[in-house]
Amino acid sequence: MQRLLLTLCFSILFAANPAAYAADLTITVNNVKSDKGQIRITLYNQSAKWLKLGYKRVLAPAATGTVSAVFSNLPSGEYAVALFHDEDSDEKMAKNLIGIPTEPVGFSNDARGTFGPPAFDAVKLNLEQDNKTISITLF
Repeated sequence: MQRLLLTLCFSILFAANPAAYAADLTITVNNVKSDKGQIRITLYNQSAKWLKLGYKRVLAPAATGTVSAVFSNLPSGEYAVALFHDEDSDEKMAKNLIGIPTEPVGFSNDARGTFGPPAFDAVKLNLEQDNKTISITLF
């Protein structure tokens, strides 16, 4: 009986361990024009929350050229990335009077929207059990 309980406990522990299915997503940001401020990167895991409520965020110090950041231990699934270069370090994306960003932005798949940000379907990517690296070019 004791052996059965022990086996059952280990089975539940290993079946419920999300880290066993975790992967890292590395984001390489290209076309960073200055070393002022930070690159603010937001990861989304639901289309309904796209550009509204991020799943995880990471900050990377800006550096002219290329900047990299990593989201660690992510479960397999569908994700999307939006980022911007917060040049003035005010923690907000600067926009003009009609709402167009005045700080450089970028999205996964280097997607661009028409009259607004791209749709979730244009930016989504699949993360399996293996680590993945994607590149995003600021515009």
